[in-house]
Amino acid sequence: MVVGALLLSSPLLAMLAITYDPGTRISTADGEDTAMLAKAARYDARLLRDGGSTAVGEAANPFSGTDAPAWRSDGNYLGQLGAGDAMARIRIPSIGVDLPIGHGTSTGTLEQGAGHIHGTTLPVGDPGNSVIAAHRGLDVRLLFYRVGELGRGDMIYTDAGGRTVAWRVDRRYTVDPGSKAERRALKADGSHTLLTLYTCDPPGLNTRRLIVRAHRVPYDDAAKTAERQVDVKGMAAWLGIATILTLTLMTALHPTAQIMRHSSRKAGTC
Repeated sequence: MVVGALLLSSPLLAMLAITYDPGTRISTADGEDTAMLAKAARYDARLLRDGGSTAVGEAANPFSGTDAPAWRSDGNYLGQLGAGDAMARIRIPSIGVDLPIGHGTSTGTLEQGAGHIHGTTLPVGDPGNSVIAAHRGLDVRLLFYRVGELGRGDMIYTDAGGRTVAWRVDRRYTVDPGSKAERRALKADGSHTLLTLYTCDPPGLNTRRLIVRAHRVPYDDAAKTAERQVDVKGMAAWLGIATILTLTLMTALHPTAQIMRHSSRKAGTC
């Protein structure tokens, strides 16, 4: 039984091991990284100067399943941080999140991971407000399902252009879709360096929006230690699920095993 549980849980453990690997990066050459980050800094500076907002080309509701054609035609934006499927990664070790960040929030992007909301600064640590959106779970994937567990002091990491940026959570709250509070949460802010996570709430109903705000902190030894944090709660949950599945499977395959063993004991044969 124990062996069966371990066999069933091994893919989950492998997945968790990948999730917590701080060495996972989007790899590019050093010279290319420098040029990429300089280009991103110019983009962000211009965005703030022009008063960037979601009106620049993002759908009013990133989770509506409707692609926003305006950002799709913004070649300057689509060329930021590489022209591949992912511009960056977001990692939240305390809740086991490690997702690619794509350009915009099209249906395809949000099916693969997280999306960067066009009209907000890029997730490279420049002044402003970089907003990252993801579903509160999709099919069997959790995505941003557990961001509601984040609290003040929890750490978030973004990797882009060869640079890792550390962010510390300072606030979590909900807003109504289309409200002034939502617009304020997504608004560019050149006086601070912020990262905002944006998802649906509550899971399954999706009538509101959950906002998790974090500010940039030095990527020092303390931040690097937190980066290696293991999501013990998540690991325990997966192991528990694996054990239950194992017991259920064994019962289904051998429904008479316990009855036969007890009968043998009564007959004095074992």
